[in-house]
Amino acid sequence: AARQAALMRRSVHKLEREGFQRVHLLGSSEEIDAAVLTRTRSACERPGEHGHFHTFMRPKGMPPGIEPAPVPEFTAPEGDNDALSHLIAISCDQGGTPLKLFTTNRWVTGEIWYKSTDVIRMLNYFQIDHVRPSWAVNIWVTNMLILFRPQIRSLVEDRDKVVDAWAAENDSADVYEDRALEVAAECSISVDAQIAAVRDALKELKQAG
Repeated sequence: AARQAALMRRSVHKLEREGFQRVHLLGSSEEIDAAVLTRTRSACERPGEHGHFHTFMRPKGMPPGIEPAPVPEFTAPEGDNDALSHLIAISCDQGGTPLKLFTTNRWVTGEIWYKSTDVIRMLNYFQIDHVRPSWAVNIWVTNMLILFRPQIRSLVEDRDKVVDAWAAENDSADVYEDRALEVAAECSISVDAQIAAVRDALKELKQAG
């Protein structure tokens, strides 16, 4: 865990020196494009954090049979690989230590909305297999979505429940574009605690077998 934190700190500082304030990583085997990196810092920082990573998946990286959710005011993008789905965001402190995982409402990232059951199916297909903007960060983010898979599944499920409840309780013309609902679900995380929990679970399985 200490090695992971040190690696993350070096990677975050390298990105900042290069002028990138926000990083969007796409889970797809295709070449990363210029739209992946943006310098919009104002959308990057939340109270108590230094910045966060948004993870996405493009349609060509998704499992078969997945289509955008039939939500109101849906407009399909022009490109056949442009209907991005947001998976999870990882919040970090200034030292690069992950603090929280969170899901967002659609307007926050401009994603295309997919049902939680489909987003959860996408998780097994998520792998950042290119070297830009930082190979170390790409490997780290990919493995964060593996290590914290139980929490991510729960947060994605909660995202849909929160959005549905918000729509029922508030007079919103389009809940997915309602600026009053930004973060749908979040939880605090600890790499050390998660690794310890995984080790305990594996130990129990071994003893039971």
